[in-house]
Amino acid sequence: MDAFVDDCIFSNFDNAKRLGYFSAAIATGKPKPEAGVWLNVQARGNNKDIKSYRVRVNNNGQFTDPNLNQSIYASKLDVSEIEDTLTAKYISNFNNIEKVIVKTDESHITVTRSIFHKNDYHILLKEDARLFSENNTFLTSWYGAIAFDEPRHDVELPKGALLSGNIFHDNPLDLIHLNQIWLDNSWVWLHVFDSIIRPTHVWFGQRNIEANPLLNYPPGDVSLSHGSPAIGKGPNGLDMGAKVPGGASISGEPAALTRTSSALLVIGGPGITHYRYRINNGALSDDYPVSEPISMTGLAPGEYCVQVIGRNAAGRWQYLSNATHSKRWRVNPKLSRIQINELLAWPNGDSLDQVELLNSSANATQLGGFSLSDNPSKPRKFVFPENTSIESDSFLVIKSTNEGGMDFRLDKNGEGLWFYDAEGSLIDSVVFGKQIEGLSIGRFGRDGKWTLTYPTLGKENQIAPLGQFQDIRLAGWSTNPLVGENDQIIIKNSGKRPVNLEGLGITNKPIGQPNAFTFPSLYFIDGSEQLIIKSNQLGFKLASSQGELALKNPAGKWIDHFVYGPQPYGHEEIITENTKLKTNTIILDFKISQEQFQIMWESKIGQIFRILSKQKLSKGPWHQEAILVAPHGPKTQFKYNLNKKMKFFLVEQID
Repeated sequence: MDAFVDDCIFSNFDNAKRLGYFSAAIATGKPKPEAGVWLNVQARGNNKDIKSYRVRVNNNGQFTDPNLNQSIYASKLDVSEIEDTLTAKYISNFNNIEKVIVKTDESHITVTRSIFHKNDYHILLKEDARLFSENNTFLTSWYGAIAFDEPRHDVELPKGALLSGNIFHDNPLDLIHLNQIWLDNSWVWLHVFDSIIRPTHVWFGQRNIEANPLLNYPPGDVSLSHGSPAIGKGPNGLDMGAKVPGGASISGEPAALTRTSSALLVIGGPGITHYRYRINNGALSDDYPVSEPISMTGLAPGEYCVQVIGRNAAGRWQYLSNATHSKRWRVNPKLSRIQINELLAWPNGDSLDQVELLNSSANATQLGGFSLSDNPSKPRKFVFPENTSIESDSFLVIKSTNEGGMDFRLDKNGEGLWFYDAEGSLIDSVVFGKQIEGLSIGRFGRDGKWTLTYPTLGKENQIAPLGQFQDIRLAGWSTNPLVGENDQIIIKNSGKRPVNLEGLGITNKPIGQPNAFTFPSLYFIDGSEQLIIKSNQLGFKLASSQGELALKNPAGKWIDHFVYGPQPYGHEEIITENTKLKTNTIILDFKISQEQFQIMWESKIGQIFRILSKQKLSKGPWHQEAILVAPHGPKTQFKYNLNKKMKFFLVEQID
């Protein structure tokens, strides 16, 4: 029996009141012999005239046995009772019959784009069942997300599971009651691809990660926040998790401008098994399985867009009016383009800065008289010699050396690079911020977007993995500096990977001027690095009497917010790291009036919170201000009179 579940929410399936019993939002296994179920019947014995058969239970709960030529009532009986009924009839009517074996079909279930939250088990597999789970979000189960056995019950093992594009988050176990021996001996199979999941078993699959998915406001809103590692990392280029569009997905489109006259498009989509397509609103094609890509050859010059409709595992087609559109591209066999493709501004040790050009033109290009500069007001700082050329679809690497290379160095703390033709017209440019030692920046992907890369000068670019905005924290500040010094702010990357700070904001006025300073493009902080930013870089000074300091991500969400009192002369306030606070975060909103400072946070009725405070983050214990029980309504609030001493506040949920 096959089942298809799409775009559903499963929550609060539990047996909290029945000790020792467990519930699952979806439980799979052999179906009961009810209307529509197929039965497989085989007689054991030595009578060659008796034939095995397969029959479907009709709407009246009956099926016809061809050997007996009788109608058998199956409804409300289990399989063993049907076996007993048929065995008795066969022994009575035929010779040499020992027993009749009856089996229902295996259960195959496909689950896509669904959200699971606070269930004992989100899915329970048993009795030869197969699970195909694609682009689901599994949150906060009580015991485990997907169970492969039912303890205390004598049930057969499931066949296996294919998990693709799923997010597992905040579950005690992602996979429970699954013995590695079953996988090692192929008694149960498990394939896992493109998912956020803890690697607790040895399975077949790749491109899985263990990370915080950075969901916005789960469980109500499980969309991905800015910087989530699940963005674009799911099957066929979709996001991971449930918040993806239904229907077909398309990947593999050529670059927006290309010389090539061919294209190979890969088709997928949550639960999609087959597809049809058309090019530039032409006629629809025949049906194809998703295992066969769309191969386009001999494309004439012009613009192209492919529309695809998918058929899901339930046999339902996507409406043509809601067809999935590919990214557009234009074929131009005479395309002529040279770009800055990679640059290394902070090489290891005494190595040289390097710049890589890429010629994606149809022919070799002479570069004599072309120029590079790190200052647009001086465009001809380095001029290519007359005999310089770059072949078609090839790279040219220029080093910062006086011996025929660039006679200037790139600034590792950030600047720009401009590329001009022999007439002085700008061809290409890139502006960047602080770099990471030993890493380069380069173009990557279909649109050639700049990102952090491993140095591969003269070869295809290789992207370097980045960390998450949640790892960036305010680590300290100085607001009343010594004479001749600047105010400064310290931020820290607590993660192990570099983070692109582009779009991250710092302000001393969260209300009124939330975008006082924003990090420019391609500005990186290394893993575990502390970065000092002085007030002359920020463009504002910090108040020495009392004030605020806040850090927000590019999506506008506050990461850190501090209110401080008078600062001693020449003193630097250092924030001590508290891993407990990082892993149990409550997102706080605030309002400030002339008399009160008001803190608010999302809560559910009956939750209990402790409000703690201290005057200096780096010294002394936290003191309890209040114990609050969440009232009716979506938020709890705490008010503090501003005519008292300035304090730092901490909110903890204690029940």
